[in-house]
Amino acid sequence: MSSQTAEPNTLHRSLWALSWEHQVARGTLRTVEDALAEGGGVSAEGLERLRLMATHLWTHRLEGHQADEESVFLTAALRAAPLVVEPLAVRMESEHRALALAARRLQDAPPAELAPRLQAFVRLVEQHLAWEETELWPVLEQVLPGEVQEELAAQLDARRTREGRGSPKEGRILRGERDTLDCA
Repeated sequence: MSSQTAEPNTLHRSLWALSWEHQVARGTLRTVEDALAEGGGVSAEGLERLRLMATHLWTHRLEGHQADEESVFLTAALRAAPLVVEPLAVRMESEHRALALAARRLQDAPPAELAPRLQAFVRLVEQHLAWEETELWPVLEQVLPGEVQEELAAQLDARRTREGRGSPKEGRILRGERDTLDCA
């Protein structure tokens, strides 16, 4: 598993929610990876639990996360600097399709193929997260003015709240406007 992650304090605040979701994904991926790496193998029941964890991550976090990236940030970045962003957009969309296919293959995997498909899913997601953090996000920060990024952060918070993937309070906290979840 890659140790390269973008720390929120080195990112523009508009990307903090996406970074948070990357960290949540990495926690789940690490659990799956660690379980698969245990000596002696994983029981059939254990593999089913790992499948549920991975597919839950996909359906309740990553699908919406990808839509946020494409429709909020990528759309604005393509308007701002199409020649710079277009190759990144093509790669992101291709990787998103590959991740969706890996998630479907994982859901449909017969028991004998479950462990390798789990490993493939973990590897693809981790590679994609690392690419976004090291190559895509720096370009987004470069081509999008700060005020545009602030507007995009508000759009992202609203989308996540509407879709049940976050709350206005969580959005304020992720942008550094509040210190804790229990604040008013």
